[in-house]
Amino acid sequence: MESKEISVKFGGQVEQVDINTFTRILLDYSTVLSASCREVDENYKVNTNIRAVRPGCLVVDMSVVTDGFGSLFKDPVTALQTISSTVTVALGFYKFKRFLGKHGNVSSVDQSGEESSVTAADGSKQTFNIRTINVYMKSPEASDAINSSFAVLSDDPSIDSIEMDDKDGNRFFASRDEFPDISTSPSYEGPDVKHVSETCNLIVVKPYLGISTKRKWEFVWRGTKMSANIIDEEWMSGIPDEPFYVGSIMNADVDITMRYDQTNHAYMNKSFTITKVHDVTRPPENQRIF
Repeated sequence: MESKEISVKFGGQVEQVDINTFTRILLDYSTVLSASCREVDENYKVNTNIRAVRPGCLVVDMSVVTDGFGSLFKDPVTALQTISSTVTVALGFYKFKRFLGKHGNVSSVDQSGEESSVTAADGSKQTFNIRTINVYMKSPEASDAINSSFAVLSDDPSIDSIEMDDKDGNRFFASRDEFPDISTSPSYEGPDVKHVSETCNLIVVKPYLGISTKRKWEFVWRGTKMSANIIDEEWMSGIPDEPFYVGSIMNADVDITMRYDQTNHAYMNKSFTITKVHDVTRPPENQRIF
């Protein structure tokens, strides 16, 4: 059984990490690795195991190992090459999502051999391996995993940065100021994705009282918790003067991204974006939180 060592480093003055942050990041990384492995060899599987946790800036040493029937017929050199390619594609996909988070949706892709020049909505360009682009298009769960990871990191003030390293020169690094961008980075929208717009009342549970169209707010909507970023810049500019109370009610236009689920044979809600805030009212007899 062949394996390759990788590490995840939580930056900052931390010797311990909240268990929810810790497990979310590592589980999501495993999801991205699995999607990347399918792109490298669809008949091949990998498992991700924790080997050790080092103190200081907390570092998790992990190993990606062969798994499954197909691996029995691979010689050690080929197996290790497959694992190495899988890790390289995965780290490339993290970089790709960071690129989209900063520059917007994919506008065009110009492929030349194994490399693709990607142009984003704002005109920025960067080159990525074609396998990375394929993960983006074929594995929506990988995009969801990265968005989820960086939403959690954004909400954990103890983490200053995140670094992933395969010990062979392939490295992904993101600083804290990049977390919100990556958490709201666009996902591929194929024919199984649709958008529904609705004007509704949302109960504010956890506001972010700063001027940011990337940071997530938490709401209760139809009896269920949800998180969404607010892209209404005109309303955002007045946030410092806006009083918020526990249970404040926000009347807003919400864009709901839905993806068709083959198991349930139905469109399921995947993400929410508030495009326009019409009004915010306080609930009766509640205490102000800011």
